[in-house]
Amino acid sequence: MRRLTPADLPWASIYWIFTVSALGMVVVLLISKFPKVQYTAEERVGSLDMYQTLARQRVVWLYFAGDVRLRRLRTRNRRLDVEFSEPVSRL
Repeated sequence: MRRLTPADLPWASIYWIFTVSALGMVVVLLISKFPKVQYTAEERVGSLDMYQTLARQRVVWLYFAGDVRLRRLRTRNRRLDVEFSEPVSRL
């Protein structure tokens, strides 16, 4: 490690350790064989018509608006770890 990192930056050697470990993980993933996934009809992606139908529904838009609002409140209050079942206060 001493040849790879400057003497005045010994902490930089941790980046080399992370690089070697990440490359090792990539190699393991490349040589590993994973089974082919067979999706059922219920798990397959829907048609474009289905998504257009959903996009026209008011309740879908309200859900996303509520989700965005809830995330903004949590970010502003720095309470990102709050469970969904717990009410979010404005204080």
